[in-house]
Amino acid sequence: MLPRPTYPFQIFVKDCNGKSLILNVRKQDTVKDVKDNIFEQLGVSVDAYFVLFGGKILEDDRGLASYSIKKHSTLHMITFLCNDGFLKMFSVFYMFHVL
Repeated sequence: MLPRPTYPFQIFVKDCNGKSLILNVRKQDTVKDVKDNIFEQLGVSVDAYFVLFGGKILEDDRGLASYSIKKHSTLHMITFLCNDGFLKMFSVFYMFHVL
């Protein structure tokens, strides 16, 4: 018997400026696949940011399913430098660890 195909679903990726990107992904995709997709659409190097979901930094080699990322989940793309030129690491730490 052939394995059941998994159909794409949409997730959202929000950048540090509040803009959202819609991506079509499959549950077996890895975080690296998502970052490659972001690169293809926005031209942002995969080394220029990290991705958060549920307050956790996502590891490139892990699958979306391992983080329970499902249809319409929102990931946060945190670039090392945003428009104002300051590192956003403190605000990200505060938002996900203090609040």
